[in-house]
Amino acid sequence: MKVTRIHRAQRVNKGKVAALREQAQRLGPVRSEVWQRFGSLRGVNRTDRQIRDQWLKDQRVFPVSANAW
Repeated sequence: MKVTRIHRAQRVNKGKVAALREQAQRLGPVRSEVWQRFGSLRGVNRTDRQIRDQWLKDQRVFPVSANAW
């Protein structure tokens, strides 16, 4: 499944656009896994930070920085 979010900005240089595209590519699989594991009722009363912090505690490796969540 592919989910798209569209954001419009004015006067964004090509470097920033490339960096944002790269980050989106890296975040996609992480976001997908979070949704599959914690979406709907399984994620009730759990924030993205709680999930991230637990994964970091479990020493999971991510292709993005922790604050990119």
